[in-house]
Amino acid sequence: MKRLLLVLVLSAICYSQPKVSYSNAVAGGTYPANCKLKDLASAANEKLKPGFIYDGARIIKFKPRDEPYEKHIVLPLYEGVSYKYVFNRSAYPKGAEINIYNGSTSARLLFSSADFDESETILEYKTKKSVQLLYIEFNIPAASEVVGPGCICLSAGYKLQ
Repeated sequence: MKRLLLVLVLSAICYSQPKVSYSNAVAGGTYPANCKLKDLASAANEKLKPGFIYDGARIIKFKPRDEPYEKHIVLPLYEGVSYKYVFNRSAYPKGAEINIYNGSTSARLLFSSADFDESETILEYKTKKSVQLLYIEFNIPAASEVVGPGCICLSAGYKLQ
């Protein structure tokens, strides 16, 4: 009888916990179906060829907010190595920008997606010899009917000099 009671209590505790959702849904909508590394990285990785060795790729997801915001990535670079970064922004929120600085936002702007037409989904940036730290800034506009959740794929490659 005690065992039955113990099993019932443990079952009630286990099944009363909130379920964890692994869906693609977020507040403000769902991520586009193509926000998967496998889908976005293949096109970006092709732009690393020839000459650069694939070093990795990652998906950066963005949720819309009531006000515009920024997301940052800082990448240290090594001497004697050339780097190439490829951005696949086919699932990137409309009106969002990518800016790359030499060290921090107070430093010199090296690259901006504002210089490209929004229909261009693959953008490339090659490092200069004098750059030792890249500061990548993603500017996301406020949520609207046009701006929903999205993502970007960042693929990296290197070449020894």
